[in-house]
Amino acid sequence: MKYPTRRILGEGSFAVTFLSEDENGRPVVVKRFKTAIQYKDENKWEREANLLRALDHIQIPRYVDHYIEKVEERRLPHLVMAFVEGQTMQDVWKMGGYTEGQVLGWIQQILHILSYLQALSPPIMHRDIKPSNLLLTSDGQIFLVDFGSAIDDISRTFGHSFTGSLGYQSPEQIRGEPTIRSDLYSVGALAVGFLCGKDPSQMLDGMRLRWENTCLHLPMPLQNWLDKMLAYHPSDRFAHAKDALEALPSNVSIPNIPAAVIRKTEGATDLFAELLAEEEEKQQEVDTAKRRAKLAAEEEKRREAALVERKRILAQRREEEAAQRKARAIASLDAQEKALVQDLERDWKRGLAAIGAQRIQPEALVRVVKKAFSDRMDLTEDGFTRTISHPIWLFALQYQSGVYNEESLIYFEYIMAHVSSEIKADVDIQQKEDAVKAAEEKKKEARKELNGLTLFQGLFQ
Repeated sequence: MKYPTRRILGEGSFAVTFLSEDENGRPVVVKRFKTAIQYKDENKWEREANLLRALDHIQIPRYVDHYIEKVEERRLPHLVMAFVEGQTMQDVWKMGGYTEGQVLGWIQQILHILSYLQALSPPIMHRDIKPSNLLLTSDGQIFLVDFGSAIDDISRTFGHSFTGSLGYQSPEQIRGEPTIRSDLYSVGALAVGFLCGKDPSQMLDGMRLRWENTCLHLPMPLQNWLDKMLAYHPSDRFAHAKDALEALPSNVSIPNIPAAVIRKTEGATDLFAELLAEEEEKQQEVDTAKRRAKLAAEEEKRREAALVERKRILAQRREEEAAQRKARAIASLDAQEKALVQDLERDWKRGLAAIGAQRIQPEALVRVVKKAFSDRMDLTEDGFTRTISHPIWLFALQYQSGVYNEESLIYFEYIMAHVSSEIKADVDIQQKEDAVKAAEEKKKEARKELNGLTLFQGLFQ
């Protein structure tokens, strides 16, 4: 390794951080990215690293070097920054014992750093602001460290578009679309963690940070400021860190975080101060009650909206299920109808052949068709029914033996045209033939009036 390693400071999904030393023995921090860099990306890597070189702020560790080194046959990029001696804010949060004044002072320092970064051209996003990336020095200064994900393109160079830490990422950053306002959201989440004593990752509801009920003890001006810092939509947040800094309440008292209180022992001023403090406390209780009621009303609206949406989804599912059930039933009825029609037409042809061979009389075929298919013409499937109206079946229903209606006449015309000469000699058939001839004119008129004539004629082609 180019810089001798003392120990590993930390390791994440994308990189390993080492405490190393330079050629003069001074401590430095080396960040080794885990994704190998391609030759075609080297120029981009140089450009992005040089942007880090240009950073010049007293509370940002000084850039030292960047290079590419082969590790186990993989060309891995490295960033080197000056080492800052201090305690991570993660450790500070775990230890506790800080005051609200200290927290607000730390937030002010972080916003000052972000104001500098956002004023650069182009602006620089850190994209991973969280307690473990903030160092508190012995003289009370906050340092923002770990700029490995800071520049918009640097992570894309290594194939990573998703950065940040659970609970501190804004919704748009989770979607892979961060803006400079995403860093402000992270600062708001950090403030909630320190002022309310709960890890933001434990307050997540999907992509929303439900912090309000946990922080009801905070003064209303501070809650309003957090509302804007943690707004779901970026456009509803402060546009710039300097705007958030200017709006940050300074003279507030937070009951749940002990603060030093100095009182005089006598005089009218003491009484006035005590009475004023009582009134302020009463107003704080009123404001808290109003905010709690507002949050309860908003939660009720969310529940009602969720219930309405749930009902809509269930209704839509029922409609889709009904449509699928109907489609399946129709498909089954279509298949049954097709099979039935094939049977009916096949058997009709068999009957006509039997007539032609003089094995049955014409009326017998009609009787057989009625008996064989009377129970099959009404189809049922899963509550859906269909009555088959095939021409053969309609003819069989309308045919009447001994009654010379239009259907009977057409039928016997066909019989006389297709059966053998022997059956034509039958006296009954001859009588029917005479009747056909006698009713010829009547038939012509009837044909004009019967809409189904063409339908019946088609049976005997």
